[in-house]
Amino acid sequence: MGTKRTGNGASRASLVKVGRIGKLFGTDGGLTLSLYEISPDDISIEEPLWVIIDSLAVPLFAEYFERKGRSGALVRFADIDTTQRAEEMIGLEVFLKTVADSDGVGELYFEDLEGYGAVVKEAGRKDIEGKIAAYVDSDLNPLFVVDTPEGEVLIPAADDFIEEVDVEKRNVIFVLPEGLLDLNS
Repeated sequence: MGTKRTGNGASRASLVKVGRIGKLFGTDGGLTLSLYEISPDDISIEEPLWVIIDSLAVPLFAEYFERKGRSGALVRFADIDTTQRAEEMIGLEVFLKTVADSDGVGELYFEDLEGYGAVVKEAGRKDIEGKIAAYVDSDLNPLFVVDTPEGEVLIPAADDFIEEVDVEKRNVIFVLPEGLLDLNS
């Protein structure tokens, strides 16, 4: 997928939600992690965990990581060494990078999203749920065709409109600029 890169080198479409930062642990910036459907053993401190701050994917490198039970861990991130800085992280969702950015191995392409569930969000409207029926590859205007209970919706295939791709659950969340859905009428 021609993924949009943030200033930190990752696209939101290449991240999979794996947990949430819980509470403070200790007085030196330590935090607890509650992991969803992965084991703490699946996390390597060689690779960063990612959080979304102000709509940007931000890498966090663990200086300390200790497994606690089947779905928990204690973690201390580089540059987060005070209780005050750690408190700012509480409640944030944690992501792992799943798409290789440089060599293309494991790359996810727009056409791979066919058959995925879709949630379409636009300011001032109720969220629309549906299914990506097709990806129409066009040099001028590639599109996703999303089947919804209200009918077919066409969404430009652009990384800017994809908030999240959950590969495990086969679901995509689109966030569209106000008025874009009106073009489908």
